[in-house]
Amino acid sequence: TKSSILTTVCNHTFHLDCLRQWSGPCIVCRFDHSGLNETLSQCHICGTTEHNYVCLICGVISCVGMVAAAEGASAQPSVASVTGLSAGETAAAATAHRFFTSHAGQHYNQTLHAYALDTSTQHVYDFAGQGYVHRLVQNKEDGKLVEVNDPFSSSQERSLTPGLSDAQEGEVVHRKLEGFASQYYTLLKSQLEQQRTFYEGRLQEIRREFSTKERNQEKSKTELISALRQERKQLSHRLVSIQRKKEKVLSDAAFLKSMNESLEANRPALEHRIQQAQREKIESRDMIQRYLPALEEKLTTLMLQLEESMGGRSIAR
Repeated sequence: TKSSILTTVCNHTFHLDCLRQWSGPCIVCRFDHSGLNETLSQCHICGTTEHNYVCLICGVISCVGMVAAAEGASAQPSVASVTGLSAGETAAAATAHRFFTSHAGQHYNQTLHAYALDTSTQHVYDFAGQGYVHRLVQNKEDGKLVEVNDPFSSSQERSLTPGLSDAQEGEVVHRKLEGFASQYYTLLKSQLEQQRTFYEGRLQEIRREFSTKERNQEKSKTELISALRQERKQLSHRLVSIQRKKEKVLSDAAFLKSMNESLEANRPALEHRIQQAQREKIESRDMIQRYLPALEEKLTTLMLQLEESMGGRSIAR
């Protein structure tokens, strides 16, 4: 099972099971959490409680103020006068001299433990590199401390001034985020303003197009209504003429019907007359066939007699 993690007042993190086995002060910075043993948070040489640094290798507390303040004041003008350095270089040399002449510097010269933690600001000073480090991480393989450079700094040199604390870094990050948010809101406002202008213009165009279409539709409706009325008049005239034709057809149909009825009523008499006419025709044809040969012989005889009489007259002449 995984053990819980606990962060102490001095901003150091431990496993809860490991912390239960330790009844004294912080094993890293020797900070007395109970406040009963003040000597554990003091310099191991002079006993001061100000400007203390904790060795990250062995945990010894040493100060960087007492000896450095006395010696640094006399050493700084001599360094500037002897070497002829600039003001910045002189300040850097004075800071390095301050650390090396302090009790913490004496501890480094005796043990060569380079990394020391400021108990007040939690910044780590490197005596070997003569400057503050950006980050220290612990290697998982051998447990050694490994320095991590500042990713935002192109210079590989150590800084002689401590970096920002967590609260200050949080404030800087907060200000940057506020700046980014302000820029984002400004950009978003300008974009929304442009979008508003664009869509208002587009809306006006759509309204004009709609009004034009509406006028055209009204005009087309009026024209359509007039065309429909005219077509209605034409259809009314056609209906009147068709009704007249219908009446005429109905009258003709009634006349033909009455004629058909009369013909049907006269059909028996007509059929009787047709049969009688057919009988008379047959009788007439029989009579012609019976009397026609005798009449033809008489006609022939008469023609011969006529021809003979005509021939005798021509001879007499």
